[in-house]
Amino acid sequence: MKQVIRKFRLTSPLCRGAMAAVLISLCATPTRAQDGDAAAVFERVRAIDMRMASIGFRLATANAKLCRDLEPGTGVQLHTIDQYPSIDRSILTRQFGFDTRIAIAGVVEGSPAAEAGVIANESIASIGAYRTPAIAEAKEPTELVNRMYDQVAAFDPTAPLDFRLVADGRSRVVTVRPVAACRSRFEVDFANGFGAEADGRLVKIRAAFFDTYPDDRVAVVIAHELAHNVLDHRKRLNAVGVDRGLLAGFGRNVRYFRQTEVEADILAVHLLANAGYDPALAGQFWRDYGPKYASSLFNSRTHPAWRDRAARSDAEAARIAQGQGGALASAFVLRRDQRLDGDWQSLIAVPTAGTGG
Repeated sequence: MKQVIRKFRLTSPLCRGAMAAVLISLCATPTRAQDGDAAAVFERVRAIDMRMASIGFRLATANAKLCRDLEPGTGVQLHTIDQYPSIDRSILTRQFGFDTRIAIAGVVEGSPAAEAGVIANESIASIGAYRTPAIAEAKEPTELVNRMYDQVAAFDPTAPLDFRLVADGRSRVVTVRPVAACRSRFEVDFANGFGAEADGRLVKIRAAFFDTYPDDRVAVVIAHELAHNVLDHRKRLNAVGVDRGLLAGFGRNVRYFRQTEVEADILAVHLLANAGYDPALAGQFWRDYGPKYASSLFNSRTHPAWRDRAARSDAEAARIAQGQGGALASAFVLRRDQRLDGDWQSLIAVPTAGTGG
């Protein structure tokens, strides 16, 4: 199934992105065999998307105290039928329900939504005061689901939410009691290769991480990107006027990018620990990933060398184990409204025993 998914270069299929290209060739002339192939692809993608959602929910709820902006952590992953404009409607309704235009792609195990009895493939008539539009109003395929995410994110992070759900034409109301979570959406990009990014509200990583690593190693990547959001790095990089194009790895840009990368590496170790992951996983991940996938010249300019990142992550994990960590990570959070100074060298240096950090 990996070959099928790679062939079509999916982009964020179940959370936000358009998935129609996956099944164009499978569904142009639907047959029973093609219908089965389509279902297999959908379920393969859904499984990866829910791995991402589960890790993201765990990190975002465990680290809510560090985040300035919070949202209700419910544990639901949404998608809209408008994401699949070229797919036969009968295939979509058999696979996902879609009694309304927005449905639940999956529910994180142990989350408030799961405890309330919400299940995958139920459709959403409303969440709180926000109702799912009955007709397509969106200019973009993911606009409706993004709008619902934004509406829910604006609610009180711990106030009960009534979900009006529809399945097979029957409706019910379920009250979900969310927990506070860092305001970040977690999304899988099914384009080829490795990659990850954060924009202040979104964490996105490539599916190749899930193909290659178990979830506790993937959590290192997600924690790193979440750390960028916690520390407002995108906004602060914009404030110092970095070049994000071909010149990103040259001149003054380098020191600012590297500062944010090292800060995110260090804070990520704490985010992992707070969420119950072994903080030593960070250094282990970099020692495996680095020599295989992080050796390009461009990457080495905007990011410190993987050996240094692994060593710094190891040192922070050791300090946490000794009960000494936290001061530097707390300082990053306290300074997130300040201008970046570009001093990454002092951050990457491995602290010696007994020093602060």
